[in-house]
Amino acid sequence: MLTREAAAGSAIHAMVFSPDGETLATACATNRVCLWRGPFLDEAHQLLGGTAVAFSPTGRHLLSGSGFGHLRIRDTADPLTKEKLVSFPGPISGIAFVGREQAVVTLGQAGRENFYPVSLWLLNLQTGAQARLGVDCRNGVRAVAGFPERRLLAWATDNRQLFVQDITRAPSKPQVLKKDCRAVALAPDGKALAVAADWDVLLFDVDKWPSPPTVIGRHTGMVTSLAFTPDGRTLLSGGWDETVRTWDVHGTRPPAAFTWPVGRVTSLTVAPDGLRAVVGGETGTLSVWDLDD
Repeated sequence: MLTREAAAGSAIHAMVFSPDGETLATACATNRVCLWRGPFLDEAHQLLGGTAVAFSPTGRHLLSGSGFGHLRIRDTADPLTKEKLVSFPGPISGIAFVGREQAVVTLGQAGRENFYPVSLWLLNLQTGAQARLGVDCRNGVRAVAGFPERRLLAWATDNRQLFVQDITRAPSKPQVLKKDCRAVALAPDGKALAVAADWDVLLFDVDKWPSPPTVIGRHTGMVTSLAFTPDGRTLLSGGWDETVRTWDVHGTRPPAAFTWPVGRVTSLTVAPDGLRAVVGGETGTLSVWDLDD
């Protein structure tokens, strides 16, 4: 496995690849976004940003949200100069797309319980219009994931409620978790939902929601990040035990654990082609992992 380390400067809260896999965006604790280019993060550009980041499904826009409630919408053709600023009434904890030009922006602050008039906002990128999502969620949101093809949204709140919602339909019942959740991830086909519940990694069947989860594995510390490979067969999880673990979703291959020089793992992502994973940690270090080894 080939690795390369790149210093981002502070704890990495979120990271995401562009749809074409050419750019990695990372959001750091210092309210900064870095854009890394090249197969092994050879080039970097720094932007004023935040602690949440997402590319639009078309790849035309890069969104970043800060703890001050500021959301920046950047044109990826010229991210250094072309941007639009949108404000929200609370710290932004996550961004997830539920359509080609529609994103859900969530409010919250990890580690603290918050109460908002509403915690989920629907943003139209074409018009810049904001609207409250038609769900009565007022607790802070700790983790969110979207599946644009099915207009599907999954999120977990500070009070341990887990939701899976088609935003075009009436609200569904939440699943009450027994433990705190810091990460969620939807499978590439939108049919499975992975959830980090304290030290455990859970898997839910979205089509049978709400239903009891399957515990597919466990870390020896808090699980903070989750990512599926593009084929949906493997789930990666990272945690405070300073490991990244791989799980066969179908249970046909044994799990494996890997340690990278990033300290506690705070974020991870897999490239769209499935050939690379990137792991980020509390020290501000990135490790590129060659999955095709």
